[in-house]
Amino acid sequence: MLFYEYFLKKLNQKITVVLKNNLRISGDLVNVDPYINLKIKNIQLHSDCIGLNDMEICSIRGYSIRYVVLEKDDLLKKLNEGTRLCLY
Repeated sequence: MLFYEYFLKKLNQKITVVLKNNLRISGDLVNVDPYINLKIKNIQLHSDCIGLNDMEICSIRGYSIRYVVLEKDDLLKKLNEGTRLCLY
């Protein structure tokens, strides 16, 4: 639930998602659920995929996500708030 709560605080902010098939998608985070299924709008694809360039809203299943590129702004502070241990 730690990452779910973090993504809830990042709604309507820009994120970048890298999928298991190496497709890289950037856009504004609209919604997230406890399974880390993401809904993104105003998407930009960072690779040439035929037929995917005209999408406005994209739903990404949490299982297909390799990683999410996060900003370092206050990530450590947010992770400390969600855990019992203090990271330095």
